[in-house]
Amino acid sequence: MKVLDGDGNPVVGASVTFTLTASTGSSACGTSSSSSAGSAADASFADGATQASATSNASGIATSPALTANGEAGTFTASAALGSSGGSEPHGGTSTAASHRPYSPSPTLRQAREDRSRRRLHAVHRGGECVPDPARRHVTDAQKNPVPGALVTFSAPGAGGRFTIRSMAPAATGAHITYTHTVAVKTGACGIAVAPPFTAGRQPGGYIVKASAKPARSAAFALVNEAPGQSQ
Repeated sequence: MKVLDGDGNPVVGASVTFTLTASTGSSACGTSSSSSAGSAADASFADGATQASATSNASGIATSPALTANGEAGTFTASAALGSSGGSEPHGGTSTAASHRPYSPSPTLRQAREDRSRRRLHAVHRGGECVPDPARRHVTDAQKNPVPGALVTFSAPGAGGRFTIRSMAPAATGAHITYTHTVAVKTGACGIAVAPPFTAGRQPGGYIVKASAKPARSAAFALVNEAPGQSQ
């Protein structure tokens, strides 16, 4: 933080107090944050305190001690406020805020809570049938925090089925439709990737649809295609 007097000159020896505040409120991903330990994004200085003081140097700059964020995803506030000065009186008071979102570099791929694929695992579908409830996968870090923007690749064998991708196009030409056996989808803010609609192939037999997000281990959906007219 830079401290200046009323004429815009740097103030030497001004006392600045830095304060760290945990995030509060409910997240958009259905989890609640509070100020209790371990339940919200937070940080502390080297001694474990949430407040620290520093004195401005010859350039009027006061630098806070190093801080360490906890393992909870989210934002917290770091503010700076002026105290007394050792020389010219600083011009008014001020504070600044910063945010940080810590994530582990080692993601984990697991079934999303919203995913109703339990009905689809080891499920049987007739050839040409659109599989209900798109596949969803949840990417989390080592602290179980959701990882947004992670790339999840869904892939199916050629005889198993295919994904349908509709791309945006001018109203005059209509949407462009592409059929593919492999599709990459980025996770949203809550770390969930949703695959496009999937249509079962017409060749009878079982197969695996995989979901992968490097370097996490792949996850799988086991499906079975039935021949037309064959009872489920």
